[in-house]
Amino acid sequence: MTEWPELVERTRSILLEVARAGGTVTYGQLRERLGVELPHRGPGDLAALLRAASLAEERAGRGLVSVGVVGPSGRPGAGWFRLAAEVGRDVSDKEESCRRERHRLAVDAPGGAGSS
Repeated sequence: MTEWPELVERTRSILLEVARAGGTVTYGQLRERLGVELPHRGPGDLAALLRAASLAEERAGRGLVSVGVVGPSGRPGAGWFRLAAEVGRDVSDKEESCRRERHRLAVDAPGGAGSS
């Protein structure tokens, strides 16, 4: 079984690639791209993984990379908005908060529009 730190790093890599492309992936597509069985951390195993990846990117100064993982609404789940508020983002306008975070990531992601 793949170790947790490796899963977090793989998730970060996938989501940074999505951010550079200015796109999104569904939760199911992300699971498929990860290509591994997630360790059982309870019903929120994917949520815990997304949180860990986002916090790692936030510490690196790039942003909450899990904004690129969306449900049927085209927006991230409620957990993303809770995390965004927790780290000080204004999430009063859900569409705008997602747009701002995706733009930030597209610019600041390694290999993105703002990197040199």
